Amino acid sequence: MNISVILSGCTGTMGQELVNYIKTISDINIVAGVCRNKSKYSNSSFPLYDNFLSIKEKANVIIDFSNRCLIDDILNYGIKNKIGLVLATTGYSMEEEEKIFEFSKKIPVFRSSNLSVGVSLTLNILEYAVKLLSSNYDIEIIESHGNKKVDAPSGTAKMIKKVIENNINYNPNYIYNRNVIATRKNSDIGIHSIRAGNMLGNHLAIFAGEGDVIKVEHITLSKKIFAEGAISAVRLIQGKHNGYFIVDDLLDRSI
Repeated sequence: MNISVILSGCTGTMGQELVNYIKTISDINIVAGVCRNKSKYSNSSFPLYDNFLSIKEKANVIIDFSNRCLIDDILNYGIKNKIGLVLATTGYSMEEEEKIFEFSKKIPVFRSSNLSVGVSLTLNILEYAVKLLSSNYDIEIIESHGNKKVDAPSGTAKMIKKVIENNINYNPNYIYNRNVIATRKNSDIGIHSIRAGNMLGNHLAIFAGEGDVIKVEHITLSKKIFAEGAISAVRLIQGKHNGYFIVDDLLDRSI
C-alpha cells in the first residue's frame, strides 16, 4: 500500500532533508506541502500551500517539521480528515502538549522533539545513570545546535531534563546558562545552550563526582537520521485509528 504524505514545513532544512529521503522510497510519496514562502519554490515536485484549508489532495498522514504556531491547524485538519500525525516540531507549551495528547484519543499521533532512535537509546541509558548516580554526582546538561535554531533549550534537552526529574530523589533547581557569582548548591542542575555555526545537534549529560566524571552523550552526524525516524513513525501509525506514540515505540520495533 502506498502512503500519501502532506509535509508541513516542506521548505525548511528538515523538510528538504525529508523530501530528498522520500525520493529513495518506493511506497511513500508527498502529495502536498505547506510552507510560508511557496513562491520561492516554483520547481517543487508537489503542490505547495500556505495554509491547510486550501489543500485539495488526499493523504494518509501529515509530517510536521514547521513551527508551533501551526499546531491548531494541523490538529483540526487531522481530525476533520481522520489522518495520522507525525509531530516533530519543538517549542510547544505544556498546554499545547496536553492538547496534542487529547487529540490522540481520536486519531493516531506520533509526538517527539527528536526522531532519532539513537536519542531514544541515549535517554534509556541516561535513566539508568540518573538512578545510580544522582545522589553523589553533580549533573549538568549541555546542548549544541547551529546558529539558525530559534528555541533554547532544545526539545531534546527538555527530554533529558524530564528523564532526570522522573528519576532523582530530590527537587532540582535548574540554572539556565549559569551567570551568577555563587557556589553550586547540591540541588542545582545546569542547562547550557550553544548556538553556533552549522552544528547538527549534540546533547551531553555530565555526572561529576569527587573522583571521576561520567558522560552520557549523543552526537548527530547527519540529519538523515531524523528523516529515517519520521518515515519509521509514519509506518508505525499507519492503519491505526488512534493512540499516542513516542520515539521509544520505534526503539522497541528496532530491537
